[in-house]
Amino acid sequence: MDQVKPRLHLAAGEQGLDIQNLRKSYRKKVVIRDFSMTLQRGEVVALLGPNGSGKTTT
Repeated sequence: MDQVKPRLHLAAGEQGLDIQNLRKSYRKKVVIRDFSMTLQRGEVVALLGPNGSGKTTT
C-alpha cells in the first residue's frame, strides 16, 4: 500500500485555516455576513442540511 505524504506541515496548535469577517452576496442579496472561523491542525468540519438548503452553492 502506498503512503500519502502531507504537503503542508504545521506545528501542533498552529492554525490550518483562518477566515475572518467573510461576506458573500449574490447580486444585491447578502447571504453570509461577518462569518469567522479558525481551524486548528487536524480539525475537520462538515456542512449539514436538508436537500435544497444550499450546501453545494455554499
